[in-house]
Amino acid sequence: MKRTYLIFLAAVLSVLLCTNVGAATLDSKITVLQAKYDNLEELTSSDYDINSNNLPLLKFQSDDKYGVINKDGVIIADAIYDDIWDYFHGFIMVIKDDKVGFIDEKGKKITDIKYDMYGVGNFFEGLARVELQGKWGFIDTVGKEVIPLKYDDVFDFANGVVPVCVKGKWGLIDKTGKEILAPKYAQIGYEAEGIGTLVSFRGGIAQVKDFSNKWGYIDETGKEVVKPQLDEAYDYRDGFAPFVKNKKVGLATRDGVVLNPIYDYIYDFGRNDISFFSQGKKLGLINRKMTVLAKPQFDAAGTISADGYMKVKKGTKYGFIDKNGKEIIKPQYDGAGTFCYGLAPVVIKGKIGYINIKNKLVITAQFEIMKDENGNENFEFGTAAVLKGGKYGIIDKNGKYLTNLKYDSIEHSYENQLYIVKEKGKFGVLDKNGKVILTPNFTSIKVIKKVICAETNGFSKLFGLDGIAITQQSYKNMMPCNSDSREFEIFTFDSNGKKGALVYSLD
Repeated sequence: MKRTYLIFLAAVLSVLLCTNVGAATLDSKITVLQAKYDNLEELTSSDYDINSNNLPLLKFQSDDKYGVINKDGVIIADAIYDDIWDYFHGFIMVIKDDKVGFIDEKGKKITDIKYDMYGVGNFFEGLARVELQGKWGFIDTVGKEVIPLKYDDVFDFANGVVPVCVKGKWGLIDKTGKEILAPKYAQIGYEAEGIGTLVSFRGGIAQVKDFSNKWGYIDETGKEVVKPQLDEAYDYRDGFAPFVKNKKVGLATRDGVVLNPIYDYIYDFGRNDISFFSQGKKLGLINRKMTVLAKPQFDAAGTISADGYMKVKKGTKYGFIDKNGKEIIKPQYDGAGTFCYGLAPVVIKGKIGYINIKNKLVITAQFEIMKDENGNENFEFGTAAVLKGGKYGIIDKNGKYLTNLKYDSIEHSYENQLYIVKEKGKFGVLDKNGKVILTPNFTSIKVIKKVICAETNGFSKLFGLDGIAITQQSYKNMMPCNSDSREFEIFTFDSNGKKGALVYSLD
C-alpha cells in the first residue's frame, strides 16, 4: 500500500512539474519558455535602460503569423501580424498587408497599420518619421500626426531638428514643424557605406553639400559653421570633424576653425586623445590640438595600450613609443605585440619572448608564433597563452607554467577573462590563472556575458562562470540571441519541431 501511494505521489509531482501554460522557472534566475512556437527570436533593442520589467520581448511565430511575448511567456500581442520589426524606445513596428504601424511594449495600438512599407522610422526625441503615398511627416508617441505628411523625404530628429527635402533641396525644421533653414542644400548628412545617408548633429554640427558638390558644416540653427568648400566631410567626433580638401585631410572644430589640410590621413583619436596621421608613406603622432608629438617616420604602428605605450615599425624592425611620442625602446625586434601588465611579446630570431618597459628580456625567447586567427600572445589577463612544440599552455609574468603545454588551441574570452581551450578535439574553459572551470568534454563552447553555453553532440547546457550548472537538462540546438539587454540573455532551443527559449537573468 505504501509503495502504491509513493508511485501515485511521484506521478502527481511529475505532472505538476511538467505542466505549464507559458513558462517554467527553474530558479530565481532562469525561466523556460516551453517549446510550442514555430519560431522564436528576441526583438532587438538598443535602449533597455528606459523600459519596463517586461523586457526582453520576444517575437514568436504561429503558422505564418507573428506575435509578441514577454520574458515570462505572457502574450503581449497575438499572432495576427505578417511580420514584426524593430523594438525601439518602447515601441514596436508591426506589419500587415504591406503596411506598417506601431504598438507599444504592452501591445496597445499606437497607430493604424497604414503607413508605407520601408517608409517608417523609429522614435527619436519622441517623434517617428512616417510615409504615406510618397509624402513624409512625423507622428508622436500617441500616434498623432504632429508634422504634416508633406515632405519628399526626411530623416530622424537629432538635437531638436531634422533635415527635410522639398523639390530636391534640403533644409531644417524643428519639432513643431517650424522652418529653421529654408531648403537650399543638395544634401545634409553623410554617406555611410552600406547604410546610406546618415544625419547626426553630434557635437552640434552636421555636414552639408551644395549643388557644386562642395561640403561644409552647419549647426542646429542652420548657420554655416564652415562654408561649402571641402571635397569630403565626415562626422564630428572627439572634438573635431575630419575633412578632405585637395586630397589632404584636415580638421574642423564646432566653432568653424579649419585646421590646415596637410595630412594624407588622420586616424581616430583614441585613448589619451592622440592619433597617428600619415604624410606620404610615413606615420606620425598628433594630439587633439594638432600638435605634432612625433614627426612622420614610422612605417606601421599599433594602438595605444592601457599601459600607455604603442608599438611602431621602422623599416623591418619594431620598437615602442609612449603617449607623448617619445621613443622608449628603439626599433630592434622582428615583431612585437602590445604592452599589458608591464610586459610585451617581441620576436627574436623567430621566437617569442617578453620584455618589460626598460627593454629587459624578462622571459626568454622560446615560444612559437601563433598563426591562427585567434592567436594572441599578449598578457591580456595578467597571464598569457603561449605555443611551444605545437601545444598551447598558459604562463604567468615570471614565465612559470600555470598549465601544461597540452592544448591544441586557446581562445580568449575577453569580457570575462577566460580561456576557451581545445584538447583532443574537445573544448573546455579555464580561468585566467589556468584553473579548470569546465573540463574539455564538449563539442563547442560559447561564452555570452556571464553564461557559458556548452554543447555535446547537438545538445547544450548552461553553466555559470564558476562552472556550476545553471540547467540540469540539455537542450537541442541551443543558440544564444546575443541580446542587447545588459540584464538578460536569451537562448532558443528546439523540441519536437517547435521552438522554446531560456531567459537567464544576469543580476
